[in-house]
Amino acid sequence: GTGDFTLSVKINIQQLTTKTDRSNYLFGIGNKKDPELGYFNVSYMQNTSMKLNQIAVGVHNENGKVTNWCGYIPVGEFAEIRLVRKDDLFTVYLKYDANTRGVRTTKITLISTQAINFTSDCNLGFSSNIGAQNPGDFPAYYDDILIYDYALPI
Repeated sequence: GTGDFTLSVKINIQQLTTKTDRSNYLFGIGNKKDPELGYFNVSYMQNTSMKLNQIAVGVHNENGKVTNWCGYIPVGEFAEIRLVRKDDLFTVYLKYDANTRGVRTTKITLISTQAINFTSDCNLGFSSNIGAQNPGDFPAYYDDILIYDYALPI
């Protein structure tokens, strides 16, 4: 449904990507009948000046798409990404930001309660893909995938 949730995952991206756009997808949800309805995705690209993989979270609200750049993930190490929905606030939490060497949070205000909708028509997927359909440049490793039907405190 459209209630509160927490999704936590540890990701290890093995190399610095050559892509300088958001076409490297890591995980997200989407509706198989209507790909524009209520999705979110986590992707990454190379920040060329910093030589780090930069994490982005895209959220589709009923009235439009919002993309937020949420920090930098270390190359070749596990980093925890936690997504928390509490009412109409969607918080992205990086336990270790490779640039600041600390915790980083990004808050996205959802336009409506329908902005992210976990239903039986929704698929949650994890993979390192280019453009959500083609295999990625190199593997990303996932560990400790946890999903809660409530919002954990950040």
